[in-house]
Amino acid sequence: MTVRSGDSYGFVEVRQYTEAMMLLDHMLKMTYVELVSIERAGAAHLTLIVKGELASVQLAMEEALNRASSNEVTARVIAKPYEGFDRVYKAQSDHKTKRGDDGDS
Repeated sequence: MTVRSGDSYGFVEVRQYTEAMMLLDHMLKMTYVELVSIERAGAAHLTLIVKGELASVQLAMEEALNRASSNEVTARVIAKPYEGFDRVYKAQSDHKTKRGDDGDS
């Protein structure tokens, strides 16, 4: 995963797997973003991580919030992160993989 100049990240946290897949499908169809990762955040939450141009990521987050069927969805944007963000994220992701899926090991 390499951050291009101008790329931004969007994070959508969802409680239900089915809703997460529905929101992801909608975001990918309706905006110009690409999926970076689907992370398990605790026992019942999933975090969908997408990236793209700032306007597309912002629209994807708005679409996710508007399309959500429950109030248990949050969305945030990191606009044009610093150059090393992809290395920090990858290192955290690799560490989590070595410890186990839920980070409890």
